[in-house]
Amino acid sequence: MSVVMEKTWKTGFVPKCDVRRSGRLMVALSVLAAGLALVPQEAAARPDAREMTCRQAQDLVRRSGAVVVTTGIFSYERFVSGKRWCENWETPRPATTRTSDAPKCAIGFKCVEPVFSPTRRDR
Repeated sequence: MSVVMEKTWKTGFVPKCDVRRSGRLMVALSVLAAGLALVPQEAAARPDAREMTCRQAQDLVRRSGAVVVTTGIFSYERFVSGKRWCENWETPRPATTRTSDAPKCAIGFKCVEPVFSPTRRDR
């Protein structure tokens, strides 16, 4: 879009738009908005464990390997299916969360950084 500054005697400099180019911009913005409307809601939102059954949550973690799941109104957790999804210094620990059918569902593991490393010697 081409903007030309035009000087008027009352207000000083005022931007003046080229109508032909602004029409193209509006078409481009319309196409972008239509494309964004076609994005499925599941792709944009984080999965919510509270709306899944225990089995569905377990399958999600198993299929994905590592997934961030909403666990409360303002909370989320990262669950993994095994050690390969943790950093090399982290240890997988069994993890539970609340689902629609169970108050404590063991859906996978959390990667936990150990307090003391067994291979490191403190002096």
